[in-house]
Amino acid sequence: MPLAEQRGGAELALLHFLAGLPRPRRATVQLCFLEDGPLVSWVADAGYAVSVIPSGRLRQPLDAFRCIGRLRRWIRDGRCEVVLSWMAKAHLYAGPAASLAGVPSAWWQHGLPVSGGVDLLATLLPARTVLACSDAAASAQRRVWGNRAAPVTVHPPVDLDLLHHAALEVPAQDRFGLPSQAFVIGIVARLQRWKGIHVLLDALAVLLPQHPTLHCVVVGGEHRLEPDCAPALQRQVDALSLAGHVHFLGHRTDVPQCLAMMDIVVSASLGEPFGMVIVEAMALARPVVATQLAGPLEIITSGVNGILVPPEDAQALARALARLVGDPGLRDRLGNAAKQHADSFGIPRFVEQVSAVLAEAAT
Repeated sequence: MPLAEQRGGAELALLHFLAGLPRPRRATVQLCFLEDGPLVSWVADAGYAVSVIPSGRLRQPLDAFRCIGRLRRWIRDGRCEVVLSWMAKAHLYAGPAASLAGVPSAWWQHGLPVSGGVDLLATLLPARTVLACSDAAASAQRRVWGNRAAPVTVHPPVDLDLLHHAALEVPAQDRFGLPSQAFVIGIVARLQRWKGIHVLLDALAVLLPQHPTLHCVVVGGEHRLEPDCAPALQRQVDALSLAGHVHFLGHRTDVPQCLAMMDIVVSASLGEPFGMVIVEAMALARPVVATQLAGPLEIITSGVNGILVPPEDAQALARALARLVGDPGLRDRLGNAAKQHADSFGIPRFVEQVSAVLAEAAT
């Protein structure tokens, strides 16, 4: 695992896998992080054998070679039968190490791959299989030049028990400190342009004159690769006269509770690989409006358990939201159907599917 702090869905999926693995089977799993951080302690406390072998930067070849050599010894000393890189970056180190140790390997494609960079390098390395977070990611992976392994789709899980408890834990009066009559439209996303927060703000500007009680809550912190995104969004709020109706809450560790306090949840991404937050919102019986691209197409049946709209179309998003705001019966119908559908994305299913893929790769 190349990262040792929880930044997004890939890290959360790993935590769900480890938490869901029955305790007798935990002794069969060894983990190695390529940096130190909070997840290392979490994994150790959960009863797993864990090591840290720093990888350094890819632009420093000597560090990379040292890391590969140490990983090779770690694989051999641990008598590993199969090595799984939880992200493409990890496979750049663990793939060669596993090959040198004579052990089969696999890796996760958690995003929508591009034809260059880390995705291409990982694809060029030996692997028995590539796990993909969605059919959309698997299809994109097949198109990457040099692809050698057939991708296998395993949809990420959500912690249904945690979400159900979250719905019960939220006090009725705690609605982000907003007025009691506020109608809350929420989005959970890092502050990056591809997450489409700017589209939601444009849609809110269309809705607000007819629905003055609307408030928009943005749950998500700044991204180090896009430091200009947060100031740009704030300028957009000011330009659209949305001050007082848009609330940036930053990074939160209580996302389930935040979702439970929203009336409608939006995913406005311009290409979401899967969309764990969508499933989490659905598990809480929240009506979801998402873009009809990639991952959301595999989760939502529009008009049945949510609503899909074209990407980067603020007018279409505004129309969908207006329907939901004005029709409590529709919100309830979609929310109830969403909750029922979300039950198929539980952790036990994920653990068994990943385990089956690894068992096949090891043979």
